Amino acid sequence: MAKQQQYTIDFSITCPKHHSELMLHDVSASECLIEELSAFALLTLFDTVWIKNVELSVAQQHEAFVTVALLAQGTQPLVKAHNMDMLIEDKLTCTLAELFDSVHVERCAVL
Repeated sequence: MAKQQQYTIDFSITCPKHHSELMLHDVSASECLIEELSAFALLTLFDTVWIKNVELSVAQQHEAFVTVALLAQGTQPLVKAHNMDMLIEDKLTCTLAELFDSVHVERCAVL
């Protein structure tokens, strides 16, 4: 039996709070929605996806921002690519841009 290829994805974005489609007063529901959408996006690249953690932080300053941190694992890539990190970043950024008008990627580490 061949060994499964496994990727760990550590992804973090910052977005302006005033352009959010999320109910930011309900952090738990917002994290669940982000988890579900991220899993669907990653399933276009991997056979199996586990979302290990989603953390949503809402800053209360004048120029308030929302930070989303995601930790996931994907096994058995469905595509063969040397730039898998770029594909993952693009999928997650495009998916989360549906919830936030503007998305700034803080970190996208694929191990």
